Amino acid sequence: MHKQWIKDGLSEYLSDAHAVWHMPGHKRKACYGNFQDAFLAWDVTEVPGTDDLYLPEGFIGDSLAMLKEIYQTCGTYYVVNGATGGIFTAIAACTKPGDAILIAKNCHKSVYNAAAMLQRQTIYVEPTWKKEAEDAFAFTSFIDGYVDADDVERLCESHPEIAAVVVTSPTYEGVISDIAQIARVAHAHHVRVIVDEAHGAHLPFLKPEYSAIRMGADVVVQSLHKTLPAMTQTAVIHVCTEELVKPVEQALEIFLSSSPSYIFMMNMEAAICYMADHDFTEYENNLREFRENCAKLPQITMIEKEAVCAAGAYGYDETRLVYSAAVPGPELLAMLADKGDVVCEMAGRKHVVLISTVRDGQEDFEQLYRTLQMCDVALTKEGDHEKERCAGQEELQKLAGTLARAPIYVYPPGSYIVNTGEIITAETVEKLCAYQAAGLHIRGI
Repeated sequence: MHKQWIKDGLSEYLSDAHAVWHMPGHKRKACYGNFQDAFLAWDVTEVPGTDDLYLPEGFIGDSLAMLKEIYQTCGTYYVVNGATGGIFTAIAACTKPGDAILIAKNCHKSVYNAAAMLQRQTIYVEPTWKKEAEDAFAFTSFIDGYVDADDVERLCESHPEIAAVVVTSPTYEGVISDIAQIARVAHAHHVRVIVDEAHGAHLPFLKPEYSAIRMGADVVVQSLHKTLPAMTQTAVIHVCTEELVKPVEQALEIFLSSSPSYIFMMNMEAAICYMADHDFTEYENNLREFRENCAKLPQITMIEKEAVCAAGAYGYDETRLVYSAAVPGPELLAMLADKGDVVCEMAGRKHVVLISTVRDGQEDFEQLYRTLQMCDVALTKEGDHEKERCAGQEELQKLAGTLARAPIYVYPPGSYIVNTGEIITAETVEKLCAYQAAGLHIRGI
């Protein structure tokens, strides 16, 4: 079992009676008469006897050394501003003002925002599916694909100003790109590889061969709260190239809070130790059985690893549960909520996404499957008549040929459909009409 350095260090510090004449203002005294008081008792700041995240010389330094050993990286650091803080840090550390960065078009809005604020030029690479897969697999028409290393190589050759490439893997729907091959072609052109692995914090523990940490990326950002038993807003950044350790450490001081939460850091350490110290065979068996049962549903289709890989992806994260049916995604989402109080992660135009984690037990899977069965009985194969629903959207049609005055996107997932200043094409308008017709709220128009 790994030692939880931050928890033990804080326990030792708090075991002594201190006259608290410093921040935070609650002075570690109960205020509210509810669960919040338990947090206040552990909420400390950088004073003699604790430690400093940005100049760690005590138990935080020991904790970071442990993370480096667990993940086998050149350095792994706690990020208290969420993965967004990690993305800003990674781009700042790997590039300089005026450099161009190659961005996968399905990247999170934080990547676009970082590029704009840090004055980096942007060049886009479109996620793709194999051409022959587009007719064979319906999901290729409504789910973003993988980033093809050949496209990365072609763009690096035609744009020598590119200094870094940013790829999201796995995607919101669990699609995994061949980061090893992307890294090979990028490094051949002296281009850094940053991977937004926000949705893959569990991969180093459940499927390490799918994690960009093991596949040659230079910097990897993970959002712990998405798939680990960690609190919202917690994240880590992994440095996999020694010469980037100092630039990342310097950038972290700029983009993270100067008052990092000890509650967050303690929780992140606990979550990582939990993953490193437990065996998840039972969970994996339960998940496998659940997916096998879902494959038998006649009306609801679950995206399968075999199909995703056949369509060209390097891999697929099977903890991500993605379903489609002959109704729009928001309608299926509402049906799941109505039939079994199931709260989905998100709805897309034609699909819903549910997130499974190691904290799901057999009972949870059984309950979800019963709800899916009830929904399946209520569904038909009539089709969702998308073209008919898209008719009459004159206001959206007027956007064709104009410049976007703000980023246009659906949240979640938060990937820009069109960025500020880009031309809104007829094809984009068609996509926006489909999103609106499905009942999705489009931001930026």
